[in-house]
Amino acid sequence: MRVKMAYTIDLEDIPNEAKKLITEVIDWQEDLTDILANMQRVDADYFKLGEQARLKLTKIDARLEDCINIIAGYNDAIAKLNTPQEQEASSGEEVQEG
Repeated sequence: MRVKMAYTIDLEDIPNEAKKLITEVIDWQEDLTDILANMQRVDADYFKLGEQARLKLTKIDARLEDCINIIAGYNDAIAKLNTPQEQEASSGEEVQEG
């Protein structure tokens, strides 16, 4: 069973957390490559290996979705932090009459 997990970290730590998650994906992809290489032998383990490959693909897909959502949220947070500063700068300008 898969469950959603949530925790908080500092905004500046988000890119490093995403990198850690992508590193897991890379490891799982290497595992998948090994499984698929073993499937080149059509023997008694073929179906078991096929199921392992499908489960690994599901994990990879879910983790990639997590990473995309994390970075989308990060980008939104950065944009929101930058927006008030731009508004303050434009509202702080004085209008001069010529």
